[in-house]
Formats: sequence, structure tokens, C-alpha cells
Amino acid sequence: MPRTINAMNSIRASGDTMPPPLRDKLAQWGILSESRVAASQPLAEHLADWTTALLAKGNTARHAELVTSRARKVFTACRFKLWTDISASKLQSH
Repeated sequence: MPRTINAMNSIRASGDTMPPPLRDKLAQWGILSESRVAASQPLAEHLADWTTALLAKGNTARHAELVTSRARKVFTACRFKLWTDISASKLQSH
């Protein structure tokens, strides 16, 4: 049993580096948390989801594109690719 626990801990620890289909399947089975999966997705995917959410809430397409393009520009300028890359100090410096 301890060997199984160690193997599962290794899988959890490497969740950021595994192929997305495998990561998603392990999250579906409850081995990886949804927050860990979300943190390892590229920010571009989060921006796309945010645009969809803004539109679903009734915001105009123009507004959704404006705010997501601003976020995209900051992410690019600060070289943020993943959620875990975001740094308040880098953001303030920019």
C-alpha cells in the first residue's frame, strides 16, 4: 500500500508537466485536483474561457474583446504563460 501512495503522490507532483489528455483524465478520476489542472493550462485558454463567460453574462462582444485583449497584452509583455507565472511585482513594473 505505501508504494501505491508514493506513486500517487508522484503523479500529483508531476501534474504540471504531463500531457494534457493524461492530466485531464487523472483529474476526471479525482487523482489530480481541478485547481492543479487549471493552474497548468496556458493563460491563453483561461482568456478564451473568460471571454466566453463575459459573453454568457450579457456583456457585449466589444467589451469582452477589449478586456481580454488588455489582459493578453500584459501577459505577453510580462512573459506570463501559465497561472503560476503571474507575479505582482512584474505586473507592477510593467
